[in-house]
Amino acid sequence: MILIYIITFVFFAYLIYKGRNIVNKTINYKLNKITYYNNRIKILNGLNSFRETNLIADKEADLKADNRCNEIIEEYKETSKISHKGFSDDCSALIKIGAKNVGENIAFGYSSVKGVLSAWKFSESHFKNIKNENFNAIGISIKKYNNRYFYVTIFMECNPQKL
Repeated sequence: MILIYIITFVFFAYLIYKGRNIVNKTINYKLNKITYYNNRIKILNGLNSFRETNLIADKEADLKADNRCNEIIEEYKETSKISHKGFSDDCSALIKIGAKNVGENIAFGYSSVKGVLSAWKFSESHFKNIKNENFNAIGISIKKYNNRYFYVTIFMECNPQKL
């Protein structure tokens, strides 16, 4: 009979020990999840703060990208081709208002953004613009003309206080 009590005691002690481990693992899991989300919120808040300081630069880049997209569509209407012709004028205008460096990626005919990004990834000069760590403002424009999409991305390196 004592053996049954000992076995029962050991069994319940084991269950309590296991239960604590399960509870501890659950608590650790939830704490890790909370920490993960807190860190994500901190990152997003930092990113939003950065975007606010660069908001004027981003708006300027968006306007230039939109204008360039219109220019490229006009060029396409005339020549059935697209080029970076005319970008130097936009680049000069952006430098005059405070940009240190400017880059441009253009494309047309791709049915999706994923297709464009894939093409730019395998183009050394386009990918160089994408991965340039000094660019801290970006403008994007996508327009459709004659059942074709035209894509323009303007990258800028700028001092937020100047723009």
